[in-house]
Amino acid sequence: MKLKRNFSMLVAIMLVAVLAGLPGATHPGSVARAESVTAEKSETKDIITLRTGTIIEGRILRETAEEVEILVIFRGMEAPTTYRKAEVLEIRRDVPVRAVASETPAPAQRDRETSAREIPDDAPRIYHMELKGNVGWDISKTPFESALDDAVSQDPDLIVIELDAGTHHEGFDGLWAAEDLAPLVDQVIYRDGVRVVFWIKRAEFGAAFLPFISPDMYFQDSGRLGGIGDLSFFDVGDKLVNEKLISARLGAAEGFAIRGGYDPVLVRAMAIRDRWLAYRLEGGRPIYLEREPTEQEKMTPADGGPGWTILTHNPSDRRNRRRDAEVEGDPVLDLDADLAYRLGVSKGTANTLDDLLFELRVGRDYKVLEGRANDILSRWRTEIDRAQHDFQRLNRELQEAQSRGRGQDARRALGVQRRILEQMHGILSRYAEVLDPSGQLRAQISVQLEELRMTLRSMGPQRDNRGPRRSPGLSPR
Repeated sequence: MKLKRNFSMLVAIMLVAVLAGLPGATHPGSVARAESVTAEKSETKDIITLRTGTIIEGRILRETAEEVEILVIFRGMEAPTTYRKAEVLEIRRDVPVRAVASETPAPAQRDRETSAREIPDDAPRIYHMELKGNVGWDISKTPFESALDDAVSQDPDLIVIELDAGTHHEGFDGLWAAEDLAPLVDQVIYRDGVRVVFWIKRAEFGAAFLPFISPDMYFQDSGRLGGIGDLSFFDVGDKLVNEKLISARLGAAEGFAIRGGYDPVLVRAMAIRDRWLAYRLEGGRPIYLEREPTEQEKMTPADGGPGWTILTHNPSDRRNRRRDAEVEGDPVLDLDADLAYRLGVSKGTANTLDDLLFELRVGRDYKVLEGRANDILSRWRTEIDRAQHDFQRLNRELQEAQSRGRGQDARRALGVQRRILEQMHGILSRYAEVLDPSGQLRAQISVQLEELRMTLRSMGPQRDNRGPRRSPGLSPR
């Protein structure tokens, strides 16, 4: 189905390029396709109403229990597009209409019209930002909040967040970094009333939770979401405490899915290994079974069964399986573009912004706003790298100053140490959310500074050989 959707998108892009008179859009196949399609006249058309309220007009080419394919007629463009039944509110066939205009302007005329056409003032306003790197390090609360503020200030109709990120901490524990960002997205969606779309290239570790905040998630062809399936290994040495802490962590993770309108069973399957999860489609929507289906339950509807498909398994549970039978599914759930679409997590697949906006039914007239978000995030990454480098340099200088802080130069060496520690404390304070989120390093430095002050006071006006105790090396995070 992925290949079919990609081909449909390619045809649509070719047709848009032909209508807009863009260079490179004169492939004979695409022109012939456009001319043959628009040459048809019909007294009826089919209408699909999506749950979002969008109305799609055209001719239905194919319909199954899971999806419907329609030759879309949209602002003069025609291209086959497939929708999941879960997206569809109503399908009406053979609705009487007046004869559909089928004349396509000649190329020269089309070029003149395109060159004269301007994007209307009321065209949809699109703000596109890229989140790259590690959530909690390259992408933290301060720059992300500034980026979203810049986006909202430009009054967009749609904010597209292209996500290519992991977290500084691998696995499930990256959740806490994502928790700092989630309320910011919530505010944009529910307080400011702006639609936010997450466009997934890579969402690993804690970054995998963030897109669940939004009800609108799309994938790139190579998109991946997951890498959080290590919660089962959480262990503090007490079984009862383990269970309570795992439950609390899982509850926090499920909160992301619930806020975005996704089934929390998916988050559980992504976070905890060796659990049974199967699904089947009912009315175009996925329903889930949290145990191993029997052989009869796995039979397809064509064979008289409900057609459960196994997503994740528990190899040690053999109640419904022969000992020599191959185990279906994976130990933990990770999502690629195809599986995310089948499970209703992703609403579509697109590899370019134009493709994505076509999937979103934005139309060919839209404004991509010139925002500062990407510059804000890039500058933050540079500042964090520089701050970490400066901190490490100062730490080396501190060790050297401590080694020289004996004899007649002790007072001078102590003054140098105090200056270095104050600079280190300043760096940590400025970038605390990344370099010292717990505050432990700043507390340690504050103790050392107080020891230095006490030592200097105790030395009096005369120099002597006394000095503070040597401090251990410091390193942020």
